[in-house]
Formats: sequence, C-alpha cells, structure tokens
Amino acid sequence: MDSYKSLIKTSEKETYVFYLSDKEIYYDYFKESEKSTENLTNEQVIDFSTDIDNTNRIHLIYLNTKGELYYCIYMNTQWKKKILTKLNVKSNRYKNLTLKIIKKNIHIFYNFCNLLTPNVQTIEHIMGDNTKWHKSTVVSTNSGEGKSLFHVDFDNMNSIHLIYKSLIKGIQHIYYTSFNSFLKKWLPYPHKLSESEDNNISPYLFVDKADNIHTVWCSLENNNYKLIYKKLPSISSNKNRWQSNKLPSLNGNLENPIIFQKDDTLKIAFKQNDKLNLLTSNNGYNWYEDNKKDVLINEFKLFNYSSNSSKENINSKINHIYGKINDTITLYSFKDSVSNKLEKKTLDNNDYKVKKPNIDAFEDEYLKSIYLKTKTNINTILDNSKNLNTIREEIENLLYDILSNINDKNKPLDEFLEQLESLLNNYEEKNNLLMDKLKSIENNCKDNLKGLEDIKKEIKYIKEMNTSKQGIFKKLINIFK
Repeated sequence: MDSYKSLIKTSEKETYVFYLSDKEIYYDYFKESEKSTENLTNEQVIDFSTDIDNTNRIHLIYLNTKGELYYCIYMNTQWKKKILTKLNVKSNRYKNLTLKIIKKNIHIFYNFCNLLTPNVQTIEHIMGDNTKWHKSTVVSTNSGEGKSLFHVDFDNMNSIHLIYKSLIKGIQHIYYTSFNSFLKKWLPYPHKLSESEDNNISPYLFVDKADNIHTVWCSLENNNYKLIYKKLPSISSNKNRWQSNKLPSLNGNLENPIIFQKDDTLKIAFKQNDKLNLLTSNNGYNWYEDNKKDVLINEFKLFNYSSNSSKENINSKINHIYGKINDTITLYSFKDSVSNKLEKKTLDNNDYKVKKPNIDAFEDEYLKSIYLKTKTNINTILDNSKNLNTIREEIENLLYDILSNINDKNKPLDEFLEQLESLLNNYEEKNNLLMDKLKSIENNCKDNLKGLEDIKKEIKYIKEMNTSKQGIFKKLINIFK
C-alpha cells in the first residue's frame, strides 16, 4: 500500500512526490508531460522527511528498521547519503520525522516513546550544518499517541515555533513553545493555548510572511470536533499576547486542519465529514467560507510541501497541502494546477485576462523612465497602505479587548494600554512614511506632466513640419500639370 508523504517543486518546474510503498521510499518525477518512478531505498524504512534548498538540492532523511538515521542529498541527478546517527529502535518507537533546511542550517525533529512507557512522548531537535551537530530535548509530554503530535515553523529571524498536544488529567490540551535562534535555547515553560476542557487534537502552526503566528486545532463539542483558531501578531509588544478569533460556524465532524498563505491570502483547509473545505482571510481576524466546490477527501492526501520557486515564494508560503496524484498532480485550492475548476472564481468573465505591460515597447527612454518610476511609487503606496490597514485592524481589535475587559481585575490594564500605545506609534510612523511618499509622487507627477507637455510640443512641431512638406509637394505637382 502506498503512503504519500512529501511533494517538492523546484525552480526548474520539476516536481518530485516521495512516498512509502511496502516500507521502501519511492519517488515520482514529473516534468511537463513526463513522469518516471524511482526506488530510493532497498531497505525497510520507519519514517522519512524531505526539503529543498535554494540551489535546487533535495535533502532527505530517513530512519530504517536498524535504527540508522540517514541523511541524503540529491544533486546533479545523483543521490549521496551518509549515516547521521543511530537511534535505539529496539527500546523506543519513533514518529513524525521532520526535516527543515533554513539557510545553511539543517533542523531535524521527531518524537519518540519508550515501549515500556508508551504514553510519555519526548520531542527532540537536532541542529547542524553537516559538520557539527547538536541535539536538544524540546519537551517531554504525556500523550495518548504520537500521530500528529507536533508541528513546527520558522520566522524570518530563523527562530523556531512549535505547537504540540499533551494529556492533562485525561484531556488533550494544546501547548506552544519556541526556540530563540540567538540564544540557541528552547523556552523552559511552554504556553498553554487551549481553554476548553474537552479533548483537543490535530494542532497546526503556521508563520506567515510577516511573522504573524497562526494556530488551529480541533476541539470536541457535542460529540463533534470544531475548529479553534488563535493568532500571535508579530507587532505585539507582549510576546504572549495570543488573540482568539472566531471562525465561521461549521457543521459536521472537522479534522486535520492546515494553514497556508497563497497570493497574500491566508487559507485554512480541513476535512469536513467526507469532504475537503476551505476558510479564507486577508488578515487572520475575519474568516469566511470559500465558495469553492467541496471535493471528496478520499481523492486527496495530505502532503508535506516544499518549493524553492522564487516566483511562488514572493507572496506565498506553504508547508502542507492536500493533493491528488495520478498521471498528473492536482493541488487543492491552487489556481496554477489542473484543479483550476475547484478554485473560487473572482471574475464573471473567466476568459478575461489583464494584459501584462511590456516596457520594451517604449522606444523612447524618457517614456520608459516615466512608466518605471510611477509603477515603483504605486507599488510602494499599495504596500504601505496594506501595512496601515493591518495595524489599524490590530488597534481596533485591541481597543475592543480593552473595553470588554476593563472591569476584569484578572486582566492587567497596563499591558493593554502599553500595547495600544506601541501600535499607535507604529501607525503614526507608517502614516508619516506614506505622506512623504505621496509628496514625492506629487513632485514626480509634476515632472511627468512637464515632460508630457514637452512631448506634445514635439508632436505638434512634427505635424506642422509634415503639413508644410505636403503643401510643397502639392505645389510641385501643380507645376507639372
């Protein structure tokens, strides 16, 4: 039986799909209409994980039944591998092997339990640069089982954020911890995120392009699981100021949620009964159900996802995705895949396409400079405006928290006010930058108008010259009549 696990897209528009078949690692290679299948291992494998770096090298780790943890690199159509370490698979059970390549550092995560105490799970972190390695324990926790025990993600400062579940007095709860990239240490005291005294499962954590941390998990209510969502804003002055934001009311059994950012839009994909469903948000505060057509979950599998495509990674970030693999690859909610029919339509006329400007069409260098200068300024304004909108929404939400908790003695008002003051200062600073840009654009527009007036004068002069030439030509014709 095939167990799909990992999907990698390269900057050269190649796709690799890695999976276990009869406990051996295989991968399917896709490029345009070409597809081929290779066997990577001829030995029994317990678990594996993959990632890709910026130089198109595929990295893969796997743990075999002998306890050997192999580290492999695929480059120039060749696999190179070596034994990284040996784990005690006779006494321990290992799961959730996770590999992350962050710049020059290699990060490996897994959880394990001793066969004599299967409920005590330990999450470990191995970090190195392929020459020196350091192993540390993230946390040891009481957990009923190790499936989907934790998820990790990294911010732009290379700090690590990790969410996991732990069994407390017979109830599964969700906890958050982090690793400081400068101090090289994990937080000694994890932060409890779940508040419900019902079971909480399937925790997922995602750090967006702006370093906001998003978490989602499933909480049991009336014999059905519902989605719980919390956000830790990157601009928060209080590092543990987690914000709860309501999701739309959803019917049915919900499970296995993931979060990703596609074209600057946040999405939560999840199982709902026997189908896949999708929630969408621009900022993490207001979520709505996407009107994309539901698809049967048995047609799709959940993949670890890695891509080093600069075009894709500018406005998007995806760690996991639901996909369907046969002779082609269909990714749930992707516009640029064959699943286009599943995507939410934003235009009434789907055949309408905006023509992309071609600056090479400008033969006059001055006209080209006007276009490029104006385009740059417009993009800057849009980016600044987007930042202002985000901060404004932060202020509105914080103000609501202050007013709604002003009489609650357990909620320290000083922290609220300090955070509000920080947000207001940030807003004022961004607004001043925007005003300066607008003034700069006003001056540029005046220069542009002056330049256009000069061009109009040139055109008028050319027309007059042309009219004069035509008059002389007619006189010459009349002489010979």
